[in-house]
Amino acid sequence: MHRIAALACFLPALAVAHAAAAQVIGVDATKLVVVDKLATTSKASVVFTAKDAAITKGSGTDPSAISALVTIAYDAAQGTFLVPPGAYDAASGWLTNDAARSKFRNKAAPNGSTQAKGLDVRVAKRLSLKARGVGDLPLDIVTNGAPSGNVYTLYCVSNGAEQFCHCSEFGDCKYKAVGSAAAKLVCKNGTANPSCSTAPPTTTTTTTTTTTTTFDECAVSPFPVCGAACGGGRVCAPVFAPPSLGGNACHCIDPDPCGPTAIGVCQPGFACAILPPDPTFLCAPVLCSPSADYPACGGACSPGHECRAMNFEGFDGFCLCAAPAACDAGCGGLDCTLPGDVCTQALGGSCSCAGP
Repeated sequence: MHRIAALACFLPALAVAHAAAAQVIGVDATKLVVVDKLATTSKASVVFTAKDAAITKGSGTDPSAISALVTIAYDAAQGTFLVPPGAYDAASGWLTNDAARSKFRNKAAPNGSTQAKGLDVRVAKRLSLKARGVGDLPLDIVTNGAPSGNVYTLYCVSNGAEQFCHCSEFGDCKYKAVGSAAAKLVCKNGTANPSCSTAPPTTTTTTTTTTTTTFDECAVSPFPVCGAACGGGRVCAPVFAPPSLGGNACHCIDPDPCGPTAIGVCQPGFACAILPPDPTFLCAPVLCSPSADYPACGGACSPGHECRAMNFEGFDGFCLCAAPAACDAGCGGLDCTLPGDVCTQALGGSCSCAGP
């Protein structure tokens, strides 16, 4: 795994409370239109709308505390729009965030803070997205071609301490390729997807167990445990990000090492951190609660993780949240068998149990 760099510099920014789990809401969607002509005309667009009485934005009214994440996925294709917080400044930001409605505008789209041109959330009525691109994390419908099954959408609104993820699926879709370098996807009559899954429940031929695959974006998984399933050989992993990029969340990513130029996975007790403006990527610690005292490390962590001590040659020791696993040469875990020992990483990168 990629060794952490300049660890002490990032501790203040990352010593934050774990994000609360999002409330998942299934909503009926009316349409999704994706047009990708980037290779031929340098233009692309996405339009999505949903109408449902269950639509909500939470109770917050501060435009500096609301952000949104919209993901579209089918088969191996997936794209995401990351809409940052902040009041409208005559160019970009949230125009409204009151009890009944939240509205975002970016006049410079696809440039500016996001490729999204506008978002509109009307409580108990409607939510929408209009974009001048195919995603801040791009959705490639040209390479992936026509959907073999349903197309899925995830529309999350983070408003203060609350997060709501509206999930829909489309079975009525038409795909048209324009030559070899452009395509259009039109979906209508979307239905609520209350489990936020990317596949309908299926019963195996050998057992009576019914299983469901979790939504491929996995953003609804509790951070930093991130135990959801992902498709296409990817893994659901924790990612540290500033609010302008959606905040700390779980994402389906390729199982490559994190950093310095690409997002990836880290050793236990760490998450890949995105550092603007370039951006740069590096592994940063998932800290236990502030009450953790190294090397005893009795602090609190999210369910499924435990507070463990870890030492780094040349650095002070830290209390990190990690899933239970043995400390070995490959740094696959932080647990030591002898009382008082701490998992220690040498400058060469290998780990072993030793005194603090």
